[in-house]
Amino acid sequence: MRKVDCRNVVRIVFNVLHKRIDGRTAELQQTCASKRGGLVSTLAMLTEVVARDGTRLHVVHFGRDDDAVDDAGFLEGAPKTALVVHGLGEHSGRYAHIAAQLRTRGFDVWSYDHRGHGRSQGARGVLAESEDLLHDCAAVIDAVLKEKKLDGSVMSATDGATSQHVEQQQQQQPVLLLLGHSMGGAVVGRFVAEHTYPVDKRAKWYRPVTYCVLSSPALAADLSRYQRFMNVTVARLAKDVTVSNGLEAAWLSNDPKVVQAFLDDPLNHNRISGRLANFIFKAGDETIEAAPTWNVPTLVMYSVHDKCVAPRGSAAFVTAAPQVVVTGRPFEEMGHELFNEPEKAGVFACMLDWISAQFVQVGKVAIETTADALAKVAV
Repeated sequence: MRKVDCRNVVRIVFNVLHKRIDGRTAELQQTCASKRGGLVSTLAMLTEVVARDGTRLHVVHFGRDDDAVDDAGFLEGAPKTALVVHGLGEHSGRYAHIAAQLRTRGFDVWSYDHRGHGRSQGARGVLAESEDLLHDCAAVIDAVLKEKKLDGSVMSATDGATSQHVEQQQQQQPVLLLLGHSMGGAVVGRFVAEHTYPVDKRAKWYRPVTYCVLSSPALAADLSRYQRFMNVTVARLAKDVTVSNGLEAAWLSNDPKVVQAFLDDPLNHNRISGRLANFIFKAGDETIEAAPTWNVPTLVMYSVHDKCVAPRGSAAFVTAAPQVVVTGRPFEEMGHELFNEPEKAGVFACMLDWISAQFVQVGKVAIETTADALAKVAV
């Protein structure tokens, strides 16, 4: 039998797929351009999500950059969604500049205000139930994907769809990236940690996540056993009682303008209840406990001099997790909000390079798989 040069075959297949996707992308762009007020305005209609207990959560759609360059051209058609999860005492409006960076990688970016934060309902810094923030995150993901018609429903041949249509839709399953900062990092970390549990043991709020970025995550706090005990006790006996979170605005950034803007923002607050504090501690502990079996590609960026959260939590997580899955990036001489430091360009570059590498790696696996399949056929 004649030998087949697999490299040439793979190159031909890659070029064909690339042209097909380019054609499909151009078709979609033309459709969107001819229907202004269609896709774009429909996505922008989602401004709030009602949580399971009726709490209304404010949702922000930062949009997608249609001119963004996709680092993996043959994956350009895969819908990519990013959800930004903010920290304690702040709100989603402070993340527009981060969303702008994610958009350069083809992500359609969304965010929301936690209950008791920003424009969402709820007493400031209060949780009714310990897992409210996890259920809320799942509810927002569901609403966003449903709004985008990417809620995971796949046609089957019994629905009248051809096998080709079914295969095409399965290949277009959405890519979901969660980016969590500070307390939002604890929420996202605990949310993604559920992937490490057996399917039949996962919580109701479990949702599949493709990539995870943790920025100064609150995975550990330097509290004594007595302080932790008091937080647990208060959480049980006086769930609605709040106190100051004890954090100084000056710890956020070395940029005085950022600090002053935070203080001047009426949507920010410094309240925290015992139940919310207890959730953060528990979420951090459980995220680190799940690290050895972590299976979602994750980037952890943190300041080694952070005063708002204990950087040892991030270091412990990175050390315990598989190096092929989790990437740790400590930064020197920076405050808590890495994305708001004078040297933030380097932080953004770190995040974007990591994201690009994930898509390049996926592309390599796809090409190698195709080459193996073609080689078997040629034998």
